[in-house]
Amino acid sequence: MCGRFTQSVSLQDVIDKYRVRSAHSNEALAEVADLDGGLRANYNLAPTEAAVAVLGDVDSRFISIAHFGHPVAFRGQPTPKLLINARAETVLSKPSFSRSAREHRAVVPTNGYFEWLKASGAKTPYFIHPTDEEVASLAALWFAPDDNSAVANFVILTQDASPDIAHIHDRMPVMVGADLLASWLDVSLTDKAQVAELMETVQAETAARPMEYYPVTKAVSRAEFKSPTAMVPVAGQP
Repeated sequence: MCGRFTQSVSLQDVIDKYRVRSAHSNEALAEVADLDGGLRANYNLAPTEAAVAVLGDVDSRFISIAHFGHPVAFRGQPTPKLLINARAETVLSKPSFSRSAREHRAVVPTNGYFEWLKASGAKTPYFIHPTDEEVASLAALWFAPDDNSAVANFVILTQDASPDIAHIHDRMPVMVGADLLASWLDVSLTDKAQVAELMETVQAETAARPMEYYPVTKAVSRAEFKSPTAMVPVAGQP
């Protein structure tokens, strides 16, 4: 799964990397921006928090602010459940996600993500990131805001972990490589069979990417811990 990740990237880097035409698309930019308009770094981004997502098409991409996690009402449950991940292998067959998988794909820029290794009754947090890209693109699905919010929601797609990191956790976030960004953000690509093929291709590329991982401070287990030291290696841990 992917429940925590970092987003420490400048606004200009996002615009350049994704060829964004519009710097923002909604009034919620203040949630993640400083007074000078630059994006505020979040070194431990947790569910319900605001993040920068890139939406749109090849020639009309834009930045949107979206909240991590999407509430879904299940039959027999009194309150909606906040879902933060969706399995890429089955997303097209799930009523909660199939439309977004076909029509509302997005990417969320990240420096890397956190996962916890469980061993001997203890949990050790690790920071994991691809070594072939300084800013990676998490594959995400976005959902339009409801009547009570001006901000969209998003979930991150996951897949089986690559052999290098499977000992830490059996799932990992799907990451869209630069060569597949145009297809992933193509709003005209809605055919179910074509989207399924794209999903498989993106997963195969993710599985083949070189990944670096190392233990970090256990303070990242607290969502309110936002220090840059969240990404710094900690010695003496497994």
